[in-house]
Amino acid sequence: MKISILIKIQGILNMNKLLVTTLILIISGLSHANQSRYVLSDDKQLCEAASYFAAVALEGHYRGEDKKILLDYINESQEIPNIKKTYFKMLLNEAYNKPIYSSEEEMKKALMKFHDDTSKDCMKKALR
Repeated sequence: MKISILIKIQGILNMNKLLVTTLILIISGLSHANQSRYVLSDDKQLCEAASYFAAVALEGHYRGEDKKILLDYINESQEIPNIKKTYFKMLLNEAYNKPIYSSEEEMKKALMKFHDDTSKDCMKKALR
């Protein structure tokens, strides 16, 4: 499983703004329609989406993407319930407060660590 996550994250490293935005739209699909409202199918699904979003946000920071693009998407999204918007905004801010490394290897390591730490932290909170 670690290898497939790394492959997905490495794919993020090669994306441009349009593809990053598309990935965020896909991530927002973690909510499933149910009687005209959106509900989470489970905490694990939210945590997986949050960890991928964290990686996308950090990659955007590394590549000099405007944070406002991701923030506007979160704010304007009809698919993301407000409680998740707050969490995703926190992840976005955390990503953009991280240092930018000089080597691609350091960035990949930090990206994977942020992804993994977000997933673990999210699951700890979900289990409370």
